[in-house]
Amino acid sequence: MNSILRRSLPLFGLISTLLASIACTTTSPYDPEKLARQHQWQREIIATEQLNFMAFSAPEKPSKAREKNLFIYLEGDGQAWASRHSASSNPTPVNAIGLGLAIQHQGGKAVYLSRPCQFLAPSQLKNCDIKRWTSGRYSEQVIAATHLALLQLKQKHNADKLILVGYSGGGTLAAFVAAREKSVSQLITVAAPVDHKAWTNLHQVSSLSDSLSIHDYNAALAQVPQIHFSGGRDNIVPKQLIEQWVTQLKRNFPQAPITTVTLEDFDHHCCWVEKWPEISKQYLHGL
Repeated sequence: MNSILRRSLPLFGLISTLLASIACTTTSPYDPEKLARQHQWQREIIATEQLNFMAFSAPEKPSKAREKNLFIYLEGDGQAWASRHSASSNPTPVNAIGLGLAIQHQGGKAVYLSRPCQFLAPSQLKNCDIKRWTSGRYSEQVIAATHLALLQLKQKHNADKLILVGYSGGGTLAAFVAAREKSVSQLITVAAPVDHKAWTNLHQVSSLSDSLSIHDYNAALAQVPQIHFSGGRDNIVPKQLIEQWVTQLKRNFPQAPITTVTLEDFDHHCCWVEKWPEISKQYLHGL
């Protein structure tokens, strides 16, 4: 397939293969329902005017004390594609790495937020057209609704500040929200293509045409302390892609408080959940 044809496919063909790979659906044992039951995490619907989400959290302990920081983990793209040529009708992840990270978190209160339309029964869906998890996954509607959902969790858990931790595409979405929300004190991404246009260019596939550009938010995002984790063996979101985006940002904002961490033996899926207790204890403890 030549490059002209590859670029002309409207979010099908090669791009569907790559986006399905980003979701990691069958290669790891992080079944979301099983994970939640094993660790007694409880689910609740987070409803906004535009979209509904599912949140998971550990059972609450009676306390009137305010949480200084609330860690909110955002899931990856989930089951965005059913095949090479068709989008999925249900983006719920089969392999919820974001939830696995939240459950393995060490230090501080952590909760988990799905992406729009994941984990929901048909009667709970709202405005869940396919663009929400394909070309428009970073649209104004998705970003604004995610922002509102995060604020609901902040209020529910009586927190002062938010620390956003996003896996893969969830890290990209977290970056958009962090640029808008003043109470976000830290942005942490894991194997995340923050600049989704650079990612589609790298793989020579169609752009996410209904999504916003992160570059329009660089000035605000440069004020937010950040840690970006990448895997040295990640061919889906290569470490060079993350380093390139950080370099571009710091060229215009040299004082931006950004740290990059590459774990050379990791790829896009392995071994983030397995190693997250020690990673979060080392890098996130005390935030």
